[in-house]
Amino acid sequence: MAYAAALALCQRALACDIREPGPDAERTRALVLKGDLASLLGDLAQANESYEEALGAMQDPERRRWIANKQHRPRTTSRDGAAIAFYEHGSGDKSLFLVNPVLYGLATVQPILEPLCEDFRIITMDCRGTGSSAPLVRPYSIRQHMEDARAVIEAAGGPVIGIGISRGGNLLVHMAVTYPHLLEKLVTMGTSLSWDRPQARQAQEILRRDGIESALRFWTSLTFVEPGQDAMAEQFVRSRLLMPEETWRSFFDPDPEQDIEPLLPRVRVPTLVTSGTADRASPGEDAYTLASRIPGAHLHEFTGRSHIPAVTATGEFCDVLRRFVRGEAISRSAPSR
Repeated sequence: MAYAAALALCQRALACDIREPGPDAERTRALVLKGDLASLLGDLAQANESYEEALGAMQDPERRRWIANKQHRPRTTSRDGAAIAFYEHGSGDKSLFLVNPVLYGLATVQPILEPLCEDFRIITMDCRGTGSSAPLVRPYSIRQHMEDARAVIEAAGGPVIGIGISRGGNLLVHMAVTYPHLLEKLVTMGTSLSWDRPQARQAQEILRRDGIESALRFWTSLTFVEPGQDAMAEQFVRSRLLMPEETWRSFFDPDPEQDIEPLLPRVRVPTLVTSGTADRASPGEDAYTLASRIPGAHLHEFTGRSHIPAVTATGEFCDVLRRFVRGEAISRSAPSR
């Protein structure tokens, strides 16, 4: 797997440097790279350890700030007596809150953390049933997930600019209607209008018939479709197989609360809808419906990109996001097909 192999090579290089020391700048770069790769694999503790070591070797104030912005600063809040872990990164006047579904994990959002943490304060959370958060008890609906996210935003001192990946967008639409004071702006990425669509029903049937690994491989065949994503897809499957059973079962459970179409006209926060034209997990028509029914929403499509364009079109996504946050014009595709 690409990230794991790269991390192993980086560790070997650092071990060689201990035996035969090279320039401090090279060692510092290697430590930062090690932290970045550990972050992409979802190992935040190892990432922080590498960033701390790099900070200890770096004297330049600007470079120290650059490294410090990458750190995953852990915090904890609670809801109904259950611990919810979240992390702060970067610095800036505006706060971005990245929300992913329970199955996707924090590694999903890591590619956009580095380019954005220099400009923004970024908040991520361990969904219930993952990482350092409390275990998940089914049924765990989008609305329950939203209440956990609300607790995090309040603990972090909101309001925030919410960025919802896949079902994270459904969550944030609910939040925009229920707690509009907590959101300055809203961004959706690969968000479907409801759970009840052929892909979700097929995944549930595969899970029932063939088990979790087959269901995960089916889902990755929908979400990782671009050339060169084989290693990423395999990493996704292997890491999700380590999750608690209640967590991955929850992802495949039917959830009527994912149906957000009736809520769209009630969303009053500035909204950007993003979608990959090669997305097989979420119908392209859903992005057009979101953009046309949310008052004043903008739509940006990533040509040839799949379910999570922030991963495969990171530069373009970050550029579009920065322009949206600044209030600049975003090209909008006509919401009709």
